[in-house]
Amino acid sequence: MSNNKIILQAATTIFVALIFVLLFDAQGLNDWATRLEIGKFRSYSLSVTGPLVKITASLGLDSPKRAVESGFRNAAGIETRAGFLTEKPIVDSVKTEIEIDSLIQDSEDYTFSDAFKPLREKNPSSKNKLNLLLLGDSMMGRGLGTVISRKARRDTLFNVHRVSELSSGLTRSDYFDWFVQADNLLHEKNYDIVALSIGTNDAQAAEINGTKVPFGTELWKKEYSTKVREFVSIVSNNTDVVYWFGLPPMRDEGFDRRVKILNDIFAEVTDEFSNVIYYPLDGIIGDFGFNFTPFKHVRGKLTRVRLDDGIHFTNEGGALVAENLIAEIKNQIRQ
Repeated sequence: MSNNKIILQAATTIFVALIFVLLFDAQGLNDWATRLEIGKFRSYSLSVTGPLVKITASLGLDSPKRAVESGFRNAAGIETRAGFLTEKPIVDSVKTEIEIDSLIQDSEDYTFSDAFKPLREKNPSSKNKLNLLLLGDSMMGRGLGTVISRKARRDTLFNVHRVSELSSGLTRSDYFDWFVQADNLLHEKNYDIVALSIGTNDAQAAEINGTKVPFGTELWKKEYSTKVREFVSIVSNNTDVVYWFGLPPMRDEGFDRRVKILNDIFAEVTDEFSNVIYYPLDGIIGDFGFNFTPFKHVRGKLTRVRLDDGIHFTNEGGALVAENLIAEIKNQIRQ
């Protein structure tokens, strides 16, 4: 076979593959474009992929992909989307100033134990289980979220529901609106405890009033703190106890510095609410200096706790967090 024929076949194969992706996974391309950093390239990409999604959806070309994803999620018992993407927030979930103030800590003597009083009064047992909701981005997916869910379900005190969305966060509601999703979920069912991990994808510039604002600037911190406070208000007003997981130490030093900025905001804002517990993970999953480490000694055995990407957890790493979290909840309830 001549070189020209080989090149032609290769080019044809690539062209067919591109057409296939454009026609049958336009939503995936649009999701990719949405996650791009704010700028001209993102705007151009969205102007192309947005109409393409509408065209393929109207022709039903996205049906095979949706059917496969739905079948896999059902078979695996996984729910990754909260649903109700087009619904507006429920009006009565929006806090008034009085309601927010009622959740803010007003005593230096306040302890986390006080937040569990409503749960103790419910006398949880195997016949009266606590409803636990796990929310988050990919950090609440495989490794961390799946293991917490599995271990909590095996415990006699918990019913568990988990919702995670890849590449989501609080800064990009145009991609996935956690404010709407959390509001809908918490009005569909009564949850006693919410544990959440969000923020991994927020360490980037944000668009504020039509202007791109660099990550970590004072304006960025102010706006992001406002978003975190709004989100905490929605969640904490509709459940008894909230655990906000701090982000773990990251392998990449630059990303780790960004994560620390996010964690500072999480800790500061959650401290304003009496039923919200900031739950740092660096002591559980980090080394003795609270820094990134891919391995830890677990029950006398050197065990990998982080995936090769230096961001997410292995199942064993997730198990460390799950065991600590479940033990703390049970200890607090039994006090």
